Amino acid sequence: YHISSGNAEHVLEYLDKGLIDFGLLFTEIDPQKYEAVPVPVKDTWGVLMRKDSPLAEKESICPDDLWDKPLIVSHQKGDDAYLNQWLQREASELHIVATYNLLFNASLLVSEGLGYALGFDKLINTQGSNLCFRPLSPRLEARGFIVWKKYQVFSRAANIFLQYLRELLEAKKYLMQFLSCKIIIILKVLTAQLRDMEEKGSLKPILDAMRAWGEGDKAKI
Repeated sequence: YHISSGNAEHVLEYLDKGLIDFGLLFTEIDPQKYEAVPVPVKDTWGVLMRKDSPLAEKESICPDDLWDKPLIVSHQKGDDAYLNQWLQREASELHIVATYNLLFNASLLVSEGLGYALGFDKLINTQGSNLCFRPLSPRLEARGFIVWKKYQVFSRAANIFLQYLRELLEAKKYLMQFLSCKIIIILKVLTAQLRDMEEKGSLKPILDAMRAWGEGDKAKI
């Protein structure tokens, strides 16, 4: 297996030219041209900035925080409309100072104080650097897809990879459904038990004890 990195436009171009068999994308796919399998992974949008930036003091970034800031955004098709909807502004109304194809390139500009880069979390290691990442609020996420070209003739290795991928995702889906059912059953049992205790009057002493314990902790603090 050979792995290469690039933005969605490059990945789709490689798929179209038959240079790669599969791509992992975090953007919507044209179902007329590509097959896709959703994966249980999401990327979180946020803002990459310097640690000494005014916005670094916030835990999350709201749309109006960015309206007057110099922005560095992806030039990938589809991302602009996606982000503009969240920002509640058209691109022409924003102060966009640069665009990027890879967030690493944008991080160099951010490090020099040229602007705030909008991108996915965990793509840039900010530890030991002058950069930090803050998620957007309201939260904005992108779903992941394994994508391949429609009517693609695969090699034996690629066919085996796709077969195992589907089996793995299917097994994980059933596992999550099973765990969800178990959690619902447990919550129903606990609710019934608490209701029974409340009717018998045995719940009040427990709540009083928990309240007293909480007040004691506050006193220590």
